[in-house]
Amino acid sequence: MELGELLYNKSEYIETASGNKVSRQSVLCGSQNIVLNGKTIVMNDCIIRGDLANVRVGRHCVVKSRSVIRPPFKKFSKGVAFFPLHIGDHVFIEEDCVVNATQYYLQKLWFHHSLSSQAAQDSSQGSSRSALRS
Repeated sequence: MELGELLYNKSEYIETASGNKVSRQSVLCGSQNIVLNGKTIVMNDCIIRGDLANVRVGRHCVVKSRSVIRPPFKKFSKGVAFFPLHIGDHVFIEEDCVVNATQYYLQKLWFHHSLSSQAAQDSSQGSSRSALRS
């Protein structure tokens, strides 16, 4: 599957030294526990919950609008425990997705609208046509 160009307003994004582009309209809770490994794009209205546990996102990933990334949890008799969440390289998360309880290391994994429909499709992330490339 070929990804089209994703155009954006440069003033609406913060670019990090490692080439990550994070929308100013996104919410990063517990940013000290969030690692974006480079050239990852987090679009507007996304929420990444690093305040619950460590969140690690690989290189060349795209998190589209209104998606939520939160660590997995388990209920115990004495409370709730949260566990680290790891997303590998070349992962494309579509709009309006909720990603929870993952530890994916597959290359080019594609999430579309829900984690339960996690069809692993070729995201063609290596395309040289993306306008959001670094």
